[in-house]
Amino acid sequence: MLFNRLAYIRNAPKSGDVVLAHGGDKIIIKQVVGVSGDIVKLIYGVMTVNATRLKAAALDGEGEWLLKQDEYFLLGKAVDMNDVDMDSIDSRSFGPVTRKAIKARAWLVYWPIGLWRNLDTE
Repeated sequence: MLFNRLAYIRNAPKSGDVVLAHGGDKIIIKQVVGVSGDIVKLIYGVMTVNATRLKAAALDGEGEWLLKQDEYFLLGKAVDMNDVDMDSIDSRSFGPVTRKAIKARAWLVYWPIGLWRNLDTE
């Protein structure tokens, strides 16, 4: 995967972006599912963002997060980018991240070759 470190100089991360970030004490690759002002809820395995259910299998954990200014909620994604990785360490475990913790936006998946794609157009 290749990343664009200049992507967020002028623009803020948006929901759906795949980002390189510091999460807890690790460098992680996750998808933004909640942005500043959003309400993220995880109840009985169902995650909603502003009362809209995410397309995901039942998720571990429970909680509710009102994202403050410059806060983002990140979730791990499976290889096909459609389902949440159940074993992922993400904002469900360490909470929202700040804008400063997000270092770059993913723009190209080049390996494995069968899954090659440009993320800037998705």
